[in-house]
Parts: sequence; C-alpha cells; structure tokens
Amino acid sequence: MKHYAFKISYNGRFFHGSQVQKNVSTVQEKLEEALSYMTSSQIKTYFASRTDSGVHAYGNYVNISTDIPVPPERFYDLNRKMKYINIEKVFEVDENFSARYSNYGKTYMYIIDNSPSKNPLESDFCWHIDKKLDIDEMKKACKYFVGEHDFVAFGRKKFKEENTIKKITRCRLVTGSNKIYFFITGNGFLYNMIRIMIHSLHAVGRNKISSNRIKDMLECGNKYNILGKAQPGGLYLVNIYYNKEMNLIRRKDEQQNISSKKRRS
Repeated sequence: MKHYAFKISYNGRFFHGSQVQKNVSTVQEKLEEALSYMTSSQIKTYFASRTDSGVHAYGNYVNISTDIPVPPERFYDLNRKMKYINIEKVFEVDENFSARYSNYGKTYMYIIDNSPSKNPLESDFCWHIDKKLDIDEMKKACKYFVGEHDFVAFGRKKFKEENTIKKITRCRLVTGSNKIYFFITGNGFLYNMIRIMIHSLHAVGRNKISSNRIKDMLECGNKYNILGKAQPGGLYLVNIYYNKEMNLIRRKDEQQNISSKKRRS
C-alpha cells in the first residue's frame, strides 16, 4: 500500500464546497474521479480542511492510499484532466499521516475591494464595499484577535463537543490598490469563523461598532450575537502547516498572494 499527500489549489467559484455532496459539483468529487481514472481503482480522498461553496484555495492538502504503484510525478498529469483544480505538490507519506489531523495550523486570506465602484470581473474573488473603511480602527481591532480566546461569538460549532477556544497567532491587515487583505493564522477555526471575523472587522471599519467591541466579544462571547458573515468569494485557504514551527511564518505568502492578485486585476 502506497500513501500520498497532495497540496492542491482550486477556484471555488465552480464548486459547491470541497466535500462530496449529492447532485452538485465539489472539489472532492472531481479529484476522486480523476484519481480513480488514473489508477483504474476506487480512490478515497481525505481533506485537511473543508471549504464552503465559493471559497478558494491556494493550498489545501489531501491524503490518499492506494494499492496501485504510481510514481509521484505521474499525479501532475491529472492537471490536464481537471478543470479549476491543480495539484501543486505531491509527497509520499507515512501510513499514519493524516492531512486533517497531522497539521498544526492554517493561514487564510480574505480580500475586500474598497473601490468606489465594483469590477464585475472580480466579483467572485473579493467582497466589494464601496463605503470608505476606517483602516486604522480595523488594524486596532485585528490585534485583539491575536492570542488564545473563546471564539463563540465568531463562529459556529461543527459538532456539539467542539472546543470554542482557539489560538490565533496572526491577524494582519495589508492594503494596496484599493484592496484590503487580511491574513489570519491559527491552530484551528470554528465553522464560518473567518467570514464572521471579517464581517465584524467590516463593522468596525464602517464605525458601526468600536474596535473595543471586538475585545468585549472575545472576553464575554456568550453575551453577543454573531454580527453576520462576509461573502464567501473573498476567502482563500492559503496554506496548512505540518510542523511545530507554524507560528514562525514568513510573510512572503502575503506578498506572493497580493502580487498574484495585482497581476490578475
């Protein structure tokens, strides 16, 4: 039995999320179809992170096991077969490796387009807000997220017993070309947590709530209702980390992703 892991990217616009569902197109379905075709056997994939409909990925991870011997470089041939999905890297891994359970953290990016008028060609890849946002207050609010907190006011449990205590090691705001980029790294996230955090930061930027309200929500989460969710198209899973140094992240991922967005726009 051979065991492999893939780093994959995909355009979430064309999928109803990453996880297989009946009667809709998903990333898992298309990847399993391609792998099963290559190996002439039924292949089951296990994703590190589930993403919602419309959410994109630069670096989600998947692991598989197969009795069919396949040279690792052969898997890249599937990129010609799959539309809107790309295998970025292939690794041979130990049988105990789990893309979902072996990782120590993840980085997400969210993009807000703060231009006066929207670009319809970018509408599936960012959240357009035409009202000017208070960047200084949003940066101040970002700092409150860093650390270990109860995020019950910023997410929903995926299952009843899930711990709402999460550790955020980075919540950084970067601006450029009328875009606002958020980079958020943590050891785990509740369902919809990033999109709820971004919506809350947007409320700070619109001066609907103060930055101190974010601090209060983290300290007394059960008192507050969730303020809302940001649109899915602005959210990107950037990377997942499989070593204990995940908190020592170089900022090159920020510049690479901002640069790629500038080239595309």
